[in-house]
This record gives sequence, structure tokens and C-alpha cells, in this order.
Amino acid sequence: MAEEKAVVLITGASSGIGRATAKRFAQGDWRVVLFARREELLKELAQGINEEGGEALHFAGDIRSLEDISRVVGVIRDQFGRLDCLVNNAGIYRHAEVVEQKPGELIELWETNLYGPFMLTRNCLPLLRKSRGTVVFVSSIAAREWYRGNAAYSATKAALAALAGVLREEEREHGVRVSVLFPGATYTPIWDHIPSQADPERMVSAEQVAEVILQVANLGENASLDEVVIRPRGGSL
Repeated sequence: MAEEKAVVLITGASSGIGRATAKRFAQGDWRVVLFARREELLKELAQGINEEGGEALHFAGDIRSLEDISRVVGVIRDQFGRLDCLVNNAGIYRHAEVVEQKPGELIELWETNLYGPFMLTRNCLPLLRKSRGTVVFVSSIAAREWYRGNAAYSATKAALAALAGVLREEEREHGVRVSVLFPGATYTPIWDHIPSQADPERMVSAEQVAEVILQVANLGENASLDEVVIRPRGGSL
């Protein structure tokens, strides 16, 4: 009997790093569950993966919604009975200096970048413990280095990295690996909302980040890659 394919859940899968990661895992013979808010983009991505011989399932939902979290985990449990990797990639960016930060934007950042990943991970842990799987948190270089206008965003991404560190210690006895990525300037649609003169050709590509995430998930059981910084070669972005 052929070995059953591993299953990965990827949040923020409709664009950018999430979309590239979904394609790369599918190419690596994983079954892919796509989770994001934009259903049309998810549907198109899942269809493309399936037409190319992969196996993808899409679920339109909001990472901030406990109901949507419960539903997507239930679908995975009922349809596959396993989860081998969770990629917490969903996130938003808002640029503002502290004195100008709107309270509503601050709440939106915390709910999307920390609360949602926290609660989704919590709900996925029973399946991940069963498979001795891997959790990957996509943080940001902004969690470690400081740039004007990034206070709220940096705070949420630093908190996400702290969550990853504590979770790693708590889940060690259950065999669940926890990794956190700190991408530097990566060319994704998020740059459309950032006031910057950065050259897209100098940035890391979403596909390069996706390759690292797959390598983390495919490590042998005797190894763990706790933290990874990936940034443009020879630059400070």
C-alpha cells in the first residue's frame, strides 16, 4: 500500500508567500489546504494545482473568526484525518508612526497577525501532536530590526515570534516542531501599500521563501530548524 500523503494547512494562501508556498508544497507531493478570505483567488489556485496533478482543497474564511477556524480544522479532520504541517502565514501591514496610528488599525493588526494564528494553532495541535508535525510561523525582519512607521506591525510580528518560541518549549514533549521565519524585503502585493523606494528586483522572491518553508517541513524527525532569517543578498532590507 502506498504511503498516505502528508497534509499542510496554509493561511493567507490567496497571494504572496502563501500562494507560492501552496504551489511548492503541491509540487512536493503534499496535500494542500488553502485558507484565506478571497474565495475567487483560492478557487483559482486550487483548480490550477489540481489540474497539474496535485491535490488542493480551498476554504474561504477569516483568520480572526473562531467559527471559521473551527470549521477549517473540522474539514481537515473529517476529510483527511491528519495534519502534518501548519503554515501560519496570514498577516496584514499598516504603516503609521505611533503618533498617527489609528486605534482601529492597531486592533486589526493584533487580531490578524497574532490572535488568529494563536487560536488556529491551538485548534490544530491535537492533529499535529498525532502526526508529530511542524508549525511554521511567518514573522518578519521587522520583528528584529526597527523601521519608522512600523511600530504596530513590528510589535505584532515580534509577539508572533515570542509565541513560536514558547510553543516550541511546550510542544517538545509531544514531538511537534515549531519554526519561525523572519523574511526581509520579499516582493509581494504588500509593497503596494508601503511608502518605499525599494527595488523589487533586489528583493527576495515569494518562491524563495516558500522553498525554505518546504525544507523546514521536510526535515527528518531528528532535526529542528528553530529560526530562519532570509533577506536580500548583500543588502539590509
